[in-house]
Parts: sequence; structure tokens; C-alpha cells
Amino acid sequence: MNRASKLIGVAVLGASVLLTACASESGHPSQIPTAATMRVEGTSNLLFTAPHDGVAYVYDSTSDKLIWSGGLIKGQALKLDTSNDQIKVDDRLVTQTTLTRNNTYRIYFNPTAVVP
Repeated sequence: MNRASKLIGVAVLGASVLLTACASESGHPSQIPTAATMRVEGTSNLLFTAPHDGVAYVYDSTSDKLIWSGGLIKGQALKLDTSNDQIKVDDRLVTQTTLTRNNTYRIYFNPTAVVP
């Protein structure tokens, strides 16, 4: 193998490692479909209103844990209430769980998913 071929091989390998690192730094959790996009992020109470029918995912990025997922109909409001450890849809309690204050929470939404 000549010197030019070795340099090209090293460049391709380096680009591959860089692309892999960028993909993992994107922060998209493995528990959530890649078609879902992050819509809201914060460390306390969050509110998201569904722009379309779809599936929402509440994710604790500090703990790397999916907390809740469920279908939303266009216009429904999903609320993460860290003060009361609750997740609600249109003021209806959907789960009561320990929500650690100051953790970073994200709401992802997938409008292409079939609402259960």
C-alpha cells in the first residue's frame, strides 16, 4: 500500500469516527423512535400542545430514562408537573411518578406514529 492510500484510509477512518461522535452527541435517546423530535426541554414544569395527532414521549435526560409515552390528539396539552410529581394530559392524570427537581426533562413528539 502506498503512502497516498494510507493517508486516504486514515482520513476515511477519522471522518467515520467524527460522524459517529456527532451522532451520539445529538442526544437522541435510544428508547425513543428517531422519527420523534424534541419539542420542549427544561428542568421544571413543561407544557406541550400537540400540533397533530401523534405519540408523545417524556424523557429524563439526566437519568437517561423514558418516563411516559402515549398518544395525543391534535390540541391536547401534555403537562409535566415536577412540583407534584405528575404528568397530565388535558388536566387528566396519566402518571404519578417521582420527578427529580433540577433534572433535565424533554418532551419528544412523533406525528407519524399511530395514536393507540
